[in-house]
Amino acid sequence: MAIDYESLRSDYLDLLKKYLTASLYPESGHSPIEAIPGSRTSRFVRRAFARTFGIFNYKLYRTTPFNAEKRERGRDWPCFGYSMIGLKRLSNLQECIQTVLRENVPGDLIETGA
Repeated sequence: MAIDYESLRSDYLDLLKKYLTASLYPESGHSPIEAIPGSRTSRFVRRAFARTFGIFNYKLYRTTPFNAEKRERGRDWPCFGYSMIGLKRLSNLQECIQTVLRENVPGDLIETGA
């Protein structure tokens, strides 16, 4: 029985991209209430609540339904995630790197995230 290394590599990279964008975690769309934009008064009130609850080791979050389409396009801001660019842009980056390797382009490659 032959091992399909290309399929394993592809599955691993897909899993890694989902991990980096927090697409594996629907709760990653939740936001701490003190980080939510609003009027000066509402920000003050939210921060006061957050500090008060923080004394007791609690944190308040606004629950936001997970939107896979937005996450894929990098159009939302997960509470946690190691990359905010979305799955489509990560896939494009992967294709670019694979092209450089396949065509044996001379030189160094650096992705700085800027």
